[in-house]
Amino acid sequence: MTTAAAAASPPQNPYEFTREEYNVLVQKTPNAQLSKRSEYEEVELVEDCTLYDLYRQPRAPVTDPRATKTLPVRVLNAELTCPICLGVIRSTMVVMECLHRFCGECIQKCLRLSNRECPSCRIHIPSKRSLRRDENFDALISKIYPDLAAFERDEAKLIEEINRSRHYNNAFTESAKVGAQNQEKIRRQLGNGGGKKKATESEALPTAAPSNGRAARREKKRSVSESASDASSANDSTSHSEEDDEVARKRLRGSSASGLSSSGPPSSAGAAAPSVVNIRVVLHPDESADAPRMKSSMFVTPTALKIGSLKRQIARFLNLSSTESMRMVLPRTNCEASGLNRAAATPGSGVAIRKDLLFDQELENHLSIDDIYQQYQSDAAWELLLQYHFSDAIVNGVAQFISAASK
Repeated sequence: MTTAAAAASPPQNPYEFTREEYNVLVQKTPNAQLSKRSEYEEVELVEDCTLYDLYRQPRAPVTDPRATKTLPVRVLNAELTCPICLGVIRSTMVVMECLHRFCGECIQKCLRLSNRECPSCRIHIPSKRSLRRDENFDALISKIYPDLAAFERDEAKLIEEINRSRHYNNAFTESAKVGAQNQEKIRRQLGNGGGKKKATESEALPTAAPSNGRAARREKKRSVSESASDASSANDSTSHSEEDDEVARKRLRGSSASGLSSSGPPSSAGAAAPSVVNIRVVLHPDESADAPRMKSSMFVTPTALKIGSLKRQIARFLNLSSTESMRMVLPRTNCEASGLNRAAATPGSGVAIRKDLLFDQELENHLSIDDIYQQYQSDAAWELLLQYHFSDAIVNGVAQFISAASK
């Protein structure tokens, strides 16, 4: 029993560390220098050893043959990965000059391309004769990864999911492109269907209203000059020419009024998008109560304004030094405010709501206000609502949309 207990207990360090003994050792040490390896200010008594290394109690040896140590495979990935292809090493070959391991095909290709140096330490490799097969390492990999192909498939799937969750904001950009393409297709269809109608209207009304004030002035001058030339050719008096000028002006105003009344108001598709819009920026309802809040939430801003510039403007209002923790959210309530829900519910309208607009989306800094308005397939006459917050606990709706779609 005594022998078994002594074997199970850890060996005792014969030295005891005290401040007095340490001072005595320092006095006896010639040319004492501070240790560079230690985090504390201590004298290096033994080369490359700290006081902890000298006086620590050793661990008890593992004597149980059934004792096991479990490690996740990912801990060993760095040791089993080829530095060239970044995959698990296959057909292991060792560089004898530095004992670094690589895939046989990878290191041979490097030497074949006249890159005669180790990819890990850049030591010179004279030729292929400096390479040796390491079958023991291949056997170790086969023990750790019995089915290497299945492991690589699982790794590729995991990397894809990580990239999808990390770059989920790109979904908004992609959906913006798809929405713009759908709008262009709808405009093209409406243009092809309304071509005959426009031609008929142009035949019925050959004189249309001037498109701008400059054209109206040219038309007025032309009418005045024609009436003046007619009056001079008829050799009338000055009073008659003035009456003709007045008649010409009345005729011009009448034709312009008839053209405007017949042409009607411009359609939303042909009208130019406004350069300035009204947006409302409020604090996210799920944000904490002590978060900074703006006194005024209404902004009159150009449509070319970027989300990053809007964040900086809000930071100035809130007296914040930076916008790193600020996030801008596009709430799903904008579908109702823009009338997109009513348009999609109308049968035969051809309008569909993208599913990502039904979730709260976190906006990227490179997006502009005009890009956001284009997603709702309507003009900018309605008031856009944006929400800002500073908390990481608020879940991004696009991530929920992607996870729901993947299921």
